Amino acid sequence: MCSAGPISYRSSSLLHSANPCRAFVQGACQNNVKHGKGKMQWASGDVYDGDWNGGVIHGGGTFTYADGGVYTGEWENDKRHGQGSMKHANGDTYAGQWVRDTRHGQAFPAGQFP
Repeated sequence: MCSAGPISYRSSSLLHSANPCRAFVQGACQNNVKHGKGKMQWASGDVYDGDWNGGVIHGGGTFTYADGGVYTGEWENDKRHGQGSMKHANGDTYAGQWVRDTRHGQAFPAGQFP
């Protein structure tokens, strides 16, 4: 675990700070940077459980938003990127390709990627 430090947020609601491992609930840090598998919970109630690389969400994982929405899929540099599914709190669901946090291309029924 990493030592405590100040918390700050950026517009995407992903945590960045002088010591980014402060709110890291489970997982490893290398040189005070989140790396490998880990779980993190923000003060907002958002929770991410999955892969980290160099301090950013990168690889596969699940992000549960405080409002009840859930994204499960691939991430690249803190953005939904690749195949993934998003179930919004209101029940609306999108499953398909994502490019830099934006839905892209053909959608598929949830859980039925080609």
